[in-house]
Amino acid sequence: MSDALLQNAWRLHQEGKLLEAANLYADILRANPRNFDALYQLAMIYLASRKFADAERLFAVAVQINSQSPDLFTIADARCRDWAGTMMRWPHSPMRCDEARFSRKRATIAESRCSH
Repeated sequence: MSDALLQNAWRLHQEGKLLEAANLYADILRANPRNFDALYQLAMIYLASRKFADAERLFAVAVQINSQSPDLFTIADARCRDWAGTMMRWPHSPMRCDEARFSRKRATIAESRCSH
């Protein structure tokens, strides 16, 4: 059942139906809180929605489950760099503090991964 839900959530995600996809990922996580794919994809939706604290929380759990996943340290970090550059152009943006905190957290996770 989880695989079918994950496939449906992924399809919705790709179609840009983020709220519907997020709801399915959340359903999967209620049944299996350690489902790496659902954690990662829901975190990516939170990132895209600029819900940095929620994304950070899910990424932290995902790292505990699969600290070797290259997805955790490529796509998310690239998006953080892109958004950080965007926020620098609008210095009074209310998102700047959350984003800076999120970027620091991602850098810390990546550094700890490299030092092992």
